[in-house]
Amino acid sequence: MFERNEGGDFWQDNWVWATQDDGCSWYCGGSHVQTASSSLSDIGKNSYTPDLVFDGDVRTAWVEGVEGYGIGEFINVHFPAKGPQATVCYIVNGYNKDEQTWRNNSRVKSFNLYLDDKLLAKVHLQDSRDEQYFILPDTIPNRVDTTLYKTIQFMDESIKVSTLRFEITEVYKGDLYEDTAISEIWFDGIGVHCLAGETVIKTSDNQTTR
Repeated sequence: MFERNEGGDFWQDNWVWATQDDGCSWYCGGSHVQTASSSLSDIGKNSYTPDLVFDGDVRTAWVEGVEGYGIGEFINVHFPAKGPQATVCYIVNGYNKDEQTWRNNSRVKSFNLYLDDKLLAKVHLQDSRDEQYFILPDTIPNRVDTTLYKTIQFMDESIKVSTLRFEITEVYKGDLYEDTAISEIWFDGIGVHCLAGETVIKTSDNQTTR
């Protein structure tokens, strides 16, 4: 996770900018593919595509690309249907390149969270550069109603996915720009690490097994 120095800026060492450390995490086995409704066009050497919100670097960001504050714009996160399940979501709100950039650009105040096109929750974010998190109301991918899974094309391969959508509904207005940004989203969850034989575990339907 990232830290700041006493002046409020992030330390310059690369490892401090990262949202994931070198240890084990859900991403040892968990994965997803992301798409967005729009993205701001490149400006100079800076890009604002949805993959940047999952690159582990809080200095980069996805920025929506429509006129106004991006109300109704969204990021879709597609989880392989048979992959490990996510249970927690972490977010770094705004464009966290530095304090001024963060203030100049708009940040997400609230968003609707959809799972396979069904409204799952309404989430409110603080107007802060710090990491925020919330527990997902359901495990993702959803294994209860698999009829809602869709098939997408990824690297010339068709994969069946369960999709989580973050749709902007309200923003904190930037001092200079209307563009709304998110620096990072990442997940924690279950179904990744091996357990010793005879270990008692509880499944998503509250059954115990070995």
